[in-house]
Amino acid sequence: MDGRPSWNMFAVQLTRLIIGSVISYFTAKLIVRQFDQTTAKKEQTKKKLDEYEMRIATQLVNPKDCSISWSDVGGYSNLISELRENIIFPLRTSIKSKHFSAPKGVLLHGPPGCGKTMMVKAIAKEAGANFINLEISEMIDKWCGETEKMTTALFSFAKKIQPTIIFIDEIDSFLRRRQSRDHEMTAMMKALFLSHWDGFFSESELRVVIIGATNRPKDVDSAILRRMPLRFCIRHPNLQQRCDILTTMLRSESLSQDVNLLEIANHCCGFSCSDLVELCRVAGVIRVRESIKQEQEIKQENYFSEQVEIRPFERSDFLKAIERMNKDNEDMLLNRLDEIELM
Repeated sequence: MDGRPSWNMFAVQLTRLIIGSVISYFTAKLIVRQFDQTTAKKEQTKKKLDEYEMRIATQLVNPKDCSISWSDVGGYSNLISELRENIIFPLRTSIKSKHFSAPKGVLLHGPPGCGKTMMVKAIAKEAGANFINLEISEMIDKWCGETEKMTTALFSFAKKIQPTIIFIDEIDSFLRRRQSRDHEMTAMMKALFLSHWDGFFSESELRVVIIGATNRPKDVDSAILRRMPLRFCIRHPNLQQRCDILTTMLRSESLSQDVNLLEIANHCCGFSCSDLVELCRVAGVIRVRESIKQEQEIKQENYFSEQVEIRPFERSDFLKAIERMNKDNEDMLLNRLDEIELM
């Protein structure tokens, strides 16, 4: 009689152990099965890609790996809103309507250095779209028929991994106005490119967008422009946009109290986004140079320590940088005038 409680307790513990082991076994089996399914799916996807699609895949950028976001793009708030409404929303949402879809072609045009490429990367990141940064040199092959196969692979691969953004920088150099003296291979590639592109327009639910960027829109073939109904002109930033861009670029820097970014932006009339990036770089060099010089004067030494203490940006740093850049531009203009006179 005294042994029954201990036997019952042993039986309960044994039952719990068996149940726990069974649950652990099936849980582990389920995890392994799911892992195997994921691995198999990846291998199956890889097997579905042919040799030419694998070559296109080398130009693929995963949106998660893209370091550019809208927080890195200062100014252009109205333009960003339009890009979101027309491109990002249709790519991200699954609304089934033939009147709500991403455009099959978008053209960004405007002066060089105004952030067109950066905007396309920000679009791809927010849309969660795979980003193909198309290198035209990778498409052209000296062997007969290879270029056509690469062109076909571009479109078939983009469809397999959709949502996809195909970006063609300097699109005017690839898809410029067709002329009778064009090379036969180039003409065939353009014709095939347009043919596949037309196929996108017949598939309303397809989530593939071709975005081109150029600073010479007049040189782009009219047939290409017809396939890019959505066009945005990205001009040089105005005063407020320049101020916003400077604020974005200098947000992690220490600024002296005498720095008024609106005043600095006012001195940068005609500057592009890349000019403003260069302005901050030159101002940073001036700041470091003067910090090192000050340390050398204090220590009376001709070398500087790697641990030199750098002061905050001052107003004079930016004004000196602007003066330097304006002088460089004037010298370049004078050199061009001298070349014209020599001709």
